[in-house]
Formats: sequence, C-alpha cells, structure tokens
Amino acid sequence: MTSINAILVKDINEIKEYCSEIEPEVIAIDEVQFLNGSVELIVETINEFLKDDCTVIVAGLDMDFTGKP
Repeated sequence: MTSINAILVKDINEIKEYCSEIEPEVIAIDEVQFLNGSVELIVETINEFLKDDCTVIVAGLDMDFTGKP
C-alpha cells in the first residue's frame, strides 16, 4: 500500500522547512492557489525541489471565481 503524509501549511516556506528535515522523494501540493506568497517564490522553490531530484505534484485552479485566468 502506498501512502503519503499530509501537513497543513500556510506558505511555500513551511513546505521548504518541513522538507529540509525529512528529504522526501515526492512532494504533493494541493490547492496551490491558496499558498501565501508570490507566484515567483513558489515556482522558484518548486524548481529547487526538482533540481534535488524530488518529484513534485502540484494541483490548483487556473482561474478565479469569475473565470479569469
């Protein structure tokens, strides 16, 4: 059976801090649009995880509640 631990975070820095302690092989981020912080910082941090050979799965909305991207 495959399982993944879930943690509640406010921003990408909390994910980075948590992952620095456990060095996971896979990081899954659901509802990425609710992470506090700039899009640039989130993308930069995800790219850092990828450079460290970590698989990153990201799910989120591509538009707001009015249908705008």
